[in-house]
Amino acid sequence: MNNFIKDVTEQSESLKEGMKSFASDETLKDLNSLKSMGFNKILFTGMGSSNFCSIPAKNFLVKNGLDAKVESASQILYYEKNLITKDTLLIMISQSGESVEIVKLIKELPEDIYVVGVTNDKNSTLGKRAQICVLLNVDEEESVTTRTYLSSIMAANLIGKALIRDLNDADVSDLKTAANSLRDFTDKWTSIKSALIEFIPHPSYLCLIGRGDALTTARAGALFVREVSKFPALDFDSGEFRHGPFEMVDENFAGFIFAQDSNTWDLDLFLAKDAASRGGKIVFVTDKEVEASENFLPLLIDKIDPLLSPILQIVPVQLYADQLARDRGFEPGKFRWNTKITTIG
Repeated sequence: MNNFIKDVTEQSESLKEGMKSFASDETLKDLNSLKSMGFNKILFTGMGSSNFCSIPAKNFLVKNGLDAKVESASQILYYEKNLITKDTLLIMISQSGESVEIVKLIKELPEDIYVVGVTNDKNSTLGKRAQICVLLNVDEEESVTTRTYLSSIMAANLIGKALIRDLNDADVSDLKTAANSLRDFTDKWTSIKSALIEFIPHPSYLCLIGRGDALTTARAGALFVREVSKFPALDFDSGEFRHGPFEMVDENFAGFIFAQDSNTWDLDLFLAKDAASRGGKIVFVTDKEVEASENFLPLLIDKIDPLLSPILQIVPVQLYADQLARDRGFEPGKFRWNTKITTIG
């Protein structure tokens, strides 16, 4: 077992340990104070997976009538600082708390901007600037981001819910249920990985497709494949995929479609089977039972809180990326040109 697979299989226990901090009574109390502060806009920002992890929380807030947005720290820093006004709650997510765009943006923030920081280091630039610091408190990975991404999803989940209603024991229970489902899923990692390798042995490229809360997995999953295996991976919104990219589908096409139980599940299933009928190899990661067919491989995950479902969806991508790296002669997850903390913008 290499360091990357070790990180993947230990994610559940790391999350449970991290919950002692980011889901502690003290943190929940701090977060419960937010909804009374009268923010008119909610802005989530980060870079890479620290940006994508907020999509489910943003969706939840929009569904509940709040003006919420997810935007990269780079885009805000150089083009959209006007998004940040006195009535904006700025939620900044950076595992290190020292990503170059986060640090530069903090330096340009007026003092009266209220910041919730999600980070693994309370003494980082982000940790010190935040009025509320949600500390992830998970061990650093040996390779690219794994458990810190999952814990960031959980933290964003709590922040989003706290802006609508008081957090309570049931919310913490949902996190624990997700962590237990993750443990059960990763316990089967060898059989999952073998099935994926047999189904898509040598892809030319890989597409990751999702919508709604699952868009998180499409975005972050493609990033992980590119980082872990230095392999071309493209991410798409499921609806947008119909508008042109579907023309890519033929016998050389390979993709993951992430479809949790929602009002668009039937659309996602139709997209998957349509692509498979045209020769594409489709891995369908879902929390509803569906039968396999030619070119169509369903992977069933537990049905948990929809905002947390991306925690399970990402596992097959992590496992497949490991094999892609091995096949290409790379140590899975080991950086060649970058470091875990990006200091060059």
